Amino acid sequence: RDNSLDSRFPAVPGQGIGIVPQANLVGKASIIMFSTDGGAEWLKPWTWFTAARWSRIGGTI
Repeated sequence: RDNSLDSRFPAVPGQGIGIVPQANLVGKASIIMFSTDGGAEWLKPWTWFTAARWSRIGGTI
């Protein structure tokens, strides 16, 4: 995930939010809330519907 604003990587000033401290992780993921094929743009919500992977949304992990 190079060139990503993924929060698992240290934040660059003005980009991303940085790494979440391990002490703040309480529990584990169990359900997929939303999933896209990568074609959606964060600041253009109208693109979310065509990029949604409907078969994954609501699925368990």
